[in-house]
Amino acid sequence: MRGEDPVATSVSWLMRLFSAALVISLLVGCEVRGKPAAPDEEPIKKRVEATSVFGIKLKSKRCYAGAGTERWRPWVLSRADYSLKGRQRVKLATTNKLAVVKKLVADAGLTWPPKRVFLRAFKKEKALEVWASNSKKGAMTHLATYGICYASGAAGPKRREGDGQVPEGFYKLNYYNRNSSYFLSMRINYPNRRDRKLKHTGSAIMIHGHCVSIGCLAMSDDRIQELWLLTRVAHRQGHPVRVHLFPSCDMRGVIADAKLPRLKSFWRTLKRGYDLFEKDRVVPAIGVDRKGNYTFPE
Repeated sequence: MRGEDPVATSVSWLMRLFSAALVISLLVGCEVRGKPAAPDEEPIKKRVEATSVFGIKLKSKRCYAGAGTERWRPWVLSRADYSLKGRQRVKLATTNKLAVVKKLVADAGLTWPPKRVFLRAFKKEKALEVWASNSKKGAMTHLATYGICYASGAAGPKRREGDGQVPEGFYKLNYYNRNSSYFLSMRINYPNRRDRKLKHTGSAIMIHGHCVSIGCLAMSDDRIQELWLLTRVAHRQGHPVRVHLFPSCDMRGVIADAKLPRLKSFWRTLKRGYDLFEKDRVVPAIGVDRKGNYTFPE
């Protein structure tokens, strides 16, 4: 059109694109109390395994359990039927995956159902370990490690609502949602006692299906069905599933690379919990003191 300023037109289009991108980012965030990601929405482009949550190319040390073996279970880019109601979703998961998870348990030398289940997630490597036991206490056995399809944020703990960070620390699952906007989901109890002492804010941090998220761990619709069955069976037996979240399985490396003294100190604290489990595969009894510091058994 005559008389139009091409520069102004370009700026206008850029502003529209920016606004659209901002709206989309808000819609897909699992922390946001608004419209969830649409089930029929195109998934985020397939991610290369060498790309971390930091958004940069890296060569991971693959220090998580099961690396390079049949116990590594990468995420699967598939879409479940979101028109199903909650009970139907659980029934579908049972039909599709019960035999699969029973085999994982049997291959690890355990019997179904396990009494306890324990999860460890490593943000840099995009890996979620699953451990289990047939006893009420004692050492755990590694079942499998799942690839995390997507997790937002960077290294470091979550401190406030809307910062897009996946938490780091020692948590447990405290709610199971079979009517999730992300097919099936399990809530991590962030903020825990330590977070509340330190005035950290935020909520609705989940392990869920789909492959989009802000602040949560998106595992894909296929893999979340396995994780649902494994964790739910332990919860029903009265044993809450503990979840330990770390910046990396190479804790020495991230501590050495830390630029901020506060972050280095926090990661040293996390490493104490990491090392205790590595020592004997027993999930340590971790507490919180009056100042908001994690406490560990002697």
